[in-house]
Amino acid sequence: MAAYGWGTDRALKDLLFMSGHRFEFYQAVRLLEQLCPEKKSIAEGSEPEKEAIRFRSKSDFNFPACDIHEIRKPLFCLSDRAVNALRREKLAESLLDKLNFLKNKFYVSESSFSDAVQAVLGKDQGAGYGSLILKHADLSADSENPFEMSVNFMGLAGCLGPLPKPYTELILNRVREKDTAFRDFLDIFNHRLISLMYRVRKIYRIGFDLHSPEKSRFSDYLFSFMGMGTKGLRGRMKVKDRALLFYTGLLTQQPRSMTGLKAVISDYFNVRVQGNQLCGQWHAIDEDQLSRIGNSGQNRRLGIDTVAGSRVWDQQSKFELEIGPLTFDELYDFLPEVGTAFVPLYELTRFYAGTEFDFDFILLVSPDKDIEPRLGRPKGPILGRTSWLKRTKPDVEYERVRLAGRLG
Repeated sequence: MAAYGWGTDRALKDLLFMSGHRFEFYQAVRLLEQLCPEKKSIAEGSEPEKEAIRFRSKSDFNFPACDIHEIRKPLFCLSDRAVNALRREKLAESLLDKLNFLKNKFYVSESSFSDAVQAVLGKDQGAGYGSLILKHADLSADSENPFEMSVNFMGLAGCLGPLPKPYTELILNRVREKDTAFRDFLDIFNHRLISLMYRVRKIYRIGFDLHSPEKSRFSDYLFSFMGMGTKGLRGRMKVKDRALLFYTGLLTQQPRSMTGLKAVISDYFNVRVQGNQLCGQWHAIDEDQLSRIGNSGQNRRLGIDTVAGSRVWDQQSKFELEIGPLTFDELYDFLPEVGTAFVPLYELTRFYAGTEFDFDFILLVSPDKDIEPRLGRPKGPILGRTSWLKRTKPDVEYERVRLAGRLG
């Protein structure tokens, strides 16, 4: 026997309204909020009517088997906005005149609304234009009225509620007489209680936030760990701030390591990276630190401040990153003169390593036919970058292109 729903191609939102009881409460609320992004977030405003969902409690003596009793769409209505949208769709004015009979009348389901359209336009035209009219009526309703969700797990009345049983009996008797005033009164409080429960869960569950990751409340905490706690420190690199959130665990480590840097660069650019530490470099000595002899000399005390020469070797101030092996197109993309990846590579490395270290990039490319210099090719040869003298017998595994770790 086939599983439930096998062979169907219904949209998720249709399943949500048809079989709401099969959904977990928190996930259903999140999906409904995504259907109405222009609405206020649940329990985060002072006007419940502007929220996407209106919560109700199922008040009876049954012990529920699921969280959700049902989810109802907003009432269908052919508003002025929907009529204008149909006019933009080039619907004939004669048909729009007939549809005026339906304007601002509410229907509780798609089928009842579709039946009303066919009654006004006729069977043939109603079937032909029904889906288009329903589309705009659905949009009009969703933007003006909240969804209704009836839940089983929380409420003032019912088998799980704190109110005595006679109150539940009173509600059932009044509803049987088409009087829902008392139930609606209790649902004012039920809505707030259920909304607050969802908000409490949302605070500590990152995935419930409807905003993009870099704009969520939790991302502010992560950016603070990385040293980007204020808005002015963000958006300054070619690397998007959103991408940095994935590497929070590595970017918050102190002291930062070569292993962490290799992991970040390798994952972001999807290339193999090797690091060489303690490469060393010469530093020029400032003029006021040089040793001079004579009456007007300076720094002449042997063993204290005397320096021989005009530069000094610093073994630990520089490292190298070997990136590759790369294809010719990948190599071209990493070149500072013509590529788009060099600036993000430099900025990400500088952000991780800090300002106290200098670095070089060594790009490794296989010596195959793709890198042989040929005039007239779209990505022509660049001296010192993509041009090599041809070897009769290649004696190296990779050609090496050294790039200084600086801009300009």
